[in-house]
Amino acid sequence: MAERTGGSEQSAGSERCVRSERPAHAGRSVREEKRRATHAALQDHATRLVLERGFDAVTVEDICTAVGISPRTFFNYFPSKEVAVLGPEPELPGEASVEWFDGTRAEVAAEPSLVYRVLALMFRLVTSELRSDQYRPEITRRRRVIREENPALARSFFAKFHALHEDVEQHLAEFLHQRPECRRLSEQQCSSSREAGVIVAMVSAALNTGFKQWQQAEPTNPAVAFEYCRQTLEAMTLIASTSTGGAGTP
Repeated sequence: MAERTGGSEQSAGSERCVRSERPAHAGRSVREEKRRATHAALQDHATRLVLERGFDAVTVEDICTAVGISPRTFFNYFPSKEVAVLGPEPELPGEASVEWFDGTRAEVAAEPSLVYRVLALMFRLVTSELRSDQYRPEITRRRRVIREENPALARSFFAKFHALHEDVEQHLAEFLHQRPECRRLSEQQCSSSREAGVIVAMVSAALNTGFKQWQQAEPTNPAVAFEYCRQTLEAMTLIASTSTGGAGTP
């Protein structure tokens, strides 16, 4: 049975943080600090209550009561209960993806491989939570348990990622069609759309496996999550290119 987070975890601190008058972080006003604290408290109580009672048994009003705000205020922070509980939906890159594909984006300017530039793009689109300075490993752990215990909810959540994959694949196919010099395969071997689909499938598998390995090994260190995904993709590439004769066989 999945480890539960008991009521003792509901510290008064998470509620006090909403009303705290502590000095603002450098560069942020007291108003912004309060907003950030409220956002963190909503995620804290939303995930805690759902683990304790079940998703369907928790309402927006329950979450708001625990935090000490009104339901109207809740929707200034989250569009739905699902997002507060499960986390933000992935971003869709749209036309901006071309900057990642061609290497003009600063984050991938030194990366010579298109496949790894796609990995960097997709990693960024699905990790807004990890990149936040409000990242809390415990919230990530609770969300994983909630998804495991609610298969239908998990399917709905991951359907958003399917839309992301389709968006990236579509823009990548267009990019490869317009920039054939960036392709690894010729048109005779496969179409640009098929090559784009293979690249996105590889990257998606690397992200999925890399995230699992990171969560098992170093979930408190979000800075290394990308390296786990990158190493997974490197391993996949090596395995696919290696003979069945054994490691190191030419």
